[in-house]
Amino acid sequence: MNDDKRDLYGHAETLHDTVNRLDDDVRALPDDTPLETDLIAWAVIEECRRNLAVVAQDLTNRIAPRLDYGPVVVDGVGTFEKHKKTTRVKWSKDALLSAVLDSILVDKTSGEIIPETPLEKVMGCWNLGVPRTGWLKSRGLDPDQFSEINEKFEMGPDGKPVIVPQYSIEFLK
Repeated sequence: MNDDKRDLYGHAETLHDTVNRLDDDVRALPDDTPLETDLIAWAVIEECRRNLAVVAQDLTNRIAPRLDYGPVVVDGVGTFEKHKKTTRVKWSKDALLSAVLDSILVDKTSGEIIPETPLEKVMGCWNLGVPRTGWLKSRGLDPDQFSEINEKFEMGPDGKPVIVPQYSIEFLK
């Protein structure tokens, strides 16, 4: 194995270990740490996450030409498979909607038509997993009226489950 590959693997392993240590640090974070320090750490982690996505894509672009189509098994790691990426733009949405609504789904085993509502067809075609809450709120609609809240629980000091609030932070440069 040449030095470049050894360095890449070594750096990837170091990154893995660092992420595990960060996870331990976050879980052990006392409530009295300075908020500014925690926000700076959060911003650095977010920047690293974005940069890591770019590095992963760059590595994919370097590996893919050497990888044949079909499964490649790496012992002790897993199975990898190359797929051609297609970026589709400028969709003819009206024509697509018409085609989707006119389409039928056939069970490949029995040959029977599987009934679908127009909404089921649209939801199946368009990746509409979760409604946009900001869009709903801008129209005076309460998202909580149309959904269930999935809360996370932990065991409290008394052994009873307590709700753990979940948050997101937006970095406004």
